Amino acid sequence: MNKTTTAPIRARAVGFALLLGAQPAIAQWESMPLPGGADRSSLGQLTVEAGVWSIPASEAHCVVLTFDHYPDDTEIGALETAGFDVRSYRTLPMIAVRADGLRLRSLVGLRGLRSIYLDRELDELTDVIPWIAQGAEGVALIDSRGPRLLAAEPNADRRPVADRKLTVVAALEGFDWVFRHRVEHGIEIVANGWRSSGELAPTEPLVVATRTARDAGLAVVFAGTNHE
Repeated sequence: MNKTTTAPIRARAVGFALLLGAQPAIAQWESMPLPGGADRSSLGQLTVEAGVWSIPASEAHCVVLTFDHYPDDTEIGALETAGFDVRSYRTLPMIAVRADGLRLRSLVGLRGLRSIYLDRELDELTDVIPWIAQGAEGVALIDSRGPRLLAAEPNADRRPVADRKLTVVAALEGFDWVFRHRVEHGIEIVANGWRSSGELAPTEPLVVATRTARDAGLAVVFAGTNHE
């Protein structure tokens, strides 16, 4: 809960109205493909994870919002003015927000919004390093330690940091880091140190990030793809 409850209400309403009326922004990177490989016929459709509807009105949760464009500073600022805690990505067509259930459900009116998914902990694989160690050059690994180049730390202790959880939001931060530093470090492969249980929907944030990476020419591999 915010400490101020009366004075900011008008400012929040104005900011949120601005966001609802915002026009799609131009992608920050012109070289990035259309988010998630979407075609024009899919734009305007909205997918909301079922769990979003059952969040208690006063209980705070984190969700990932995926758009048909790259959110700009005006849109992000409007959400912040409306009382959302916002974590933005520089190269992904999505943002993570934290708020109570009532506010989260109010997001369905945002223009260009394609999906709303709850953040969740991922099923991490702690033995992923030996699987890709032989071809570490140009490989970025995403796990609970964050995104990093394997070739840069050949003798380091690569076990996950204690008490740090790998979540959807954290994995997306890893993809964002890879996109921003791929040329600088010559990254060609993104190795994910986690697996997903079951098939992911095309609108899920990690699927969008993976497709965006592949469309940008990066190979994306998962250590647990064939794990039952």
